[in-house]
Amino acid sequence: MRAFAAAARAEDKPGVWELLGPATRRAVTDAALAATDKVGGEGRVAPFDVLDVAAPAGTYAPAEIVARDVDDTTAIVDVLGPEGRRDAIKVVRVQGRWRVELAVP
Repeated sequence: MRAFAAAARAEDKPGVWELLGPATRRAVTDAALAATDKVGGEGRVAPFDVLDVAAPAGTYAPAEIVARDVDDTTAIVDVLGPEGRRDAIKVVRVQGRWRVELAVP
């Protein structure tokens, strides 16, 4: 989770992509395909074109990361920040490594 937060804060799209879970990658790829359909013609939108990794100005560096609800394939990770902020993130194990699944529409 720390690597994901660092990659996002550095606006490192390849780094973020590497740490995304399969459902999130699929959703980003589907969004790129939908955008390609909308623009038509010869314009092609790639997944990296729709992947927004810029951290908003008010974001924070995680103070603590706590894993909970862990089993062999999934976990919920609480990312703790200033003033009691707590963001719950789902992670999944893919080929022995944890990957981040973001909530996507």
